[in-house]
Amino acid sequence: MPEAAHLAPVDIVLLVLYFVAVALVGLWTYAKGKRSTNTDATDEFFLAGRSMGWLPIGLSLFVSNIGSEHLVGLAGTAATSGLAVGLYEWSAGIHLLVLGWLFAPIYLRARLATLPEYLERRFSRRLRSLFSCVTLFIYVFTKLSVSVFSGATVLQSVFGWPRFAAAAGLVLLTAVYTALGGLAAVIVTDMAQSAVLLVGALCMTVVGLERVGGYEALRTSPPANMTQQQWEGYFHMYRPPSDEDLPTLGLLLGQSVGGLWYWCLDQSIVQRVLSARSLGHARGATLLAALLKALPPRELVFARSSTKSIPPPPPRALSAVSGGPPLGSRR
Repeated sequence: MPEAAHLAPVDIVLLVLYFVAVALVGLWTYAKGKRSTNTDATDEFFLAGRSMGWLPIGLSLFVSNIGSEHLVGLAGTAATSGLAVGLYEWSAGIHLLVLGWLFAPIYLRARLATLPEYLERRFSRRLRSLFSCVTLFIYVFTKLSVSVFSGATVLQSVFGWPRFAAAAGLVLLTAVYTALGGLAAVIVTDMAQSAVLLVGALCMTVVGLERVGGYEALRTSPPANMTQQQWEGYFHMYRPPSDEDLPTLGLLLGQSVGGLWYWCLDQSIVQRVLSARSLGHARGATLLAALLKALPPRELVFARSSTKSIPPPPPRALSAVSGGPPLGSRR
């Protein structure tokens, strides 16, 4: 079992308060749902009564795509490839606008509860079953498993908990507040998590830049294993087609297919849009999420970039998260 990180008492208190707050959100939305006069229990649980506004939906869309695997992966890729990894986030903004202005009117007009339901109406029950099976397979073996594993690995690194116990705790807590409050609990929790994410990423950026003497000092202070020319290219969003890692044109074209599926056909994303009280709120939510998607690349990448110019601490924590040498140690 890896050694736990040394946390100050205030850190432990904040973490405990966070988990307690998440549980209370589930209880609060459960009690609120009990008092609701909405007679359609299905809509109330799965679609938050179709009464959500653009602000909570937009924040939920933004944060639903950013889990523990996203934070670790984005920071890790930034450590080796630079700011160009942010193109994944910026392209997501385009797909969100496509969702709001092309797909949302169709979904809301049909009064759907799930996306497979639309496929059955438009085509056949056989296609609905096939799509549901494929989606469940992808969820279990790519999204849920990776999210739980990466989250448990971070908890193992920070607290020294056994990975299996940490994973079980994450799944149990999520299941409790979701089962009690339904989609409304998920969206309200996402709102709080989006604030934590944005403020936390901003603080990491400010502290990291302060440690290296500011942005200009960061640009002119390459790590020991990089030349100044390599370090300068690290901050460029555009990469030519000859780039081995993140060619801009190839990334945008290749990402378009997977991005359209994820943002416009994935049930976890579409379900949030279906909870909107009107088309205007659905479009406002996708626009807000698209604007917020421009923030994580620079905040997280700059925070990770600054650590490359700071003498590193013992590599235990980074090795535990990455499963190997510290992120960015190979170039």
